[in-house]
Amino acid sequence: MRYILGAKPKDHTYLFDWIETSPQTQTYQTQDKDGTIHDYRYHNQVPLNDAN
Repeated sequence: MRYILGAKPKDHTYLFDWIETSPQTQTYQTQDKDGTIHDYRYHNQVPLNDAN
């Protein structure tokens, strides 16, 4: 299965801590036509909580 998960930091603290400290987390930055800069972080196959 392939999908994108949207999660809130307060609801998934383990997930956000894991992403923050993982050296394999990728970053991407883009700028739209209005000049707004968008920063993205992503990682494949992450655990949703400390049990999984």
